[in-house]
Amino acid sequence: MNQTPNEKELWMTALGEIELAVSRTNFSTWFKNTELKKHDDGSITIYAPNIFNREWLENKYNTIILTALQRADVSITNIRYEVAVGGNYSVGNGNSTILLSKKPQAQENQPQQPTAQQGPASTEEYDATSNLNARYSFDSFVIGSHNELAFAACQAVAKKPGNTYNPLFLYGGVGLGKTHLLQATGNALMKNFGKNVLYSTSEKFTSELITSIGRRTTSNFKSKYREIDVLIVDDIQFIAGKEKTQDEFFHTFNELYSLNKQIIISSDRPPKAIATLEERLRSRFEGGMVADISMPDLETRVAILEKKCEQKGVAIIREVLQYIATHVAHNIRELEGALNRVLAINQLNGTTITLDSAKSILSTTFETPKKKAVHMDKVVEAVCGYYNIVHSEIFSKSRRKEIVRPRQVAMYLLRKDNGSSFPTIGSSFGGRDHTTAMHACEKIEGELETDDILQQDIILIRQKIYA
Repeated sequence: MNQTPNEKELWMTALGEIELAVSRTNFSTWFKNTELKKHDDGSITIYAPNIFNREWLENKYNTIILTALQRADVSITNIRYEVAVGGNYSVGNGNSTILLSKKPQAQENQPQQPTAQQGPASTEEYDATSNLNARYSFDSFVIGSHNELAFAACQAVAKKPGNTYNPLFLYGGVGLGKTHLLQATGNALMKNFGKNVLYSTSEKFTSELITSIGRRTTSNFKSKYREIDVLIVDDIQFIAGKEKTQDEFFHTFNELYSLNKQIIISSDRPPKAIATLEERLRSRFEGGMVADISMPDLETRVAILEKKCEQKGVAIIREVLQYIATHVAHNIRELEGALNRVLAINQLNGTTITLDSAKSILSTTFETPKKKAVHMDKVVEAVCGYYNIVHSEIFSKSRRKEIVRPRQVAMYLLRKDNGSSFPTIGSSFGGRDHTTAMHACEKIEGELETDDILQQDIILIRQKIYA
């Protein structure tokens, strides 16, 4: 399939929308190496790298994809999904597979024009051995007061691995640059010292462990994670509550640490706030350097957008960047997604970017919908999932700290976001008195004024609820 420039820009625009609607892991897993072909009848064909990928796109993400495409091109009416198999395309028709025309080889020597969105990493940027992406570097990272400690710690590790800040533990909210710093550090260590680096996520670590147990290849698994110079694990909070995974990671950590191998970890919260994390792991995580990445201020957000424009080779007036930065305050990934949308649609239309055109393009993105009351079960589910507690425990009479705090947070969210009455909240939580609900809400509201960790918890839980 020969993709025209317009088709490529259309898909980049849609991907910018989709990236805001799904998690980072899902976006990377299911939308990597996908392509688009537009037909004259208003239909679209999405090409996926394998059958499993095609089925997930078609069954799980069809509505999101169609919505994103229609925002960029209202003439689009339906989508079909095809699979690339060994250079050929096959159409998914239930359980049958029909081979289509062979995909021509890409013209690698053609000069590349700046695109509106970076998109999935090319094979030249991605290193399959280390799982690192070469486009993440210290030079492309924008430093501000919200991340300067984390940045300095990563640079120190990149200069003296295994000796300075070991382990290094970074924490902060979604989309604030943790992965960028982790990968930049790994790339620097490979480039400057030739270190054998392995970047992974805690979910991947768990998945590979389960597979190795089932196939009786745990020795290979242990060799992979222990016979390296640098281990980088993203989103470590997801091993909480997984006994076998925590046990294996504990021994892997000890093996590497005893040999002065560098360990770098990230999480959406500090070690002490990861519920059901084993104490022996918590103490090891806190034994090195713990640095946070908080929300960037307006000036830093504008600087980030300017850096992105510089990387893409485009120039946009400051007023447009300030407009975007003002409306996206909590997530750098969303910040770039909004910029990508403006760039892509203007390139599609062949127009100059003005403040008015940016406002028009982003009107549906930035408009504040009327917040509907969320069902109590969804709030409780998000809170329990975040704190890794059993659903029934939050309604129990337990006064354990690890249960009381999630219960108070759930009550606070029901009151603050849903406007539920105190008697209704108290009654819903095991027939408690309305004064209990009042106390919970007042306590959380008071602590939010000074407790940065709790502020971050509330933001992340709301993201789960309203995603």
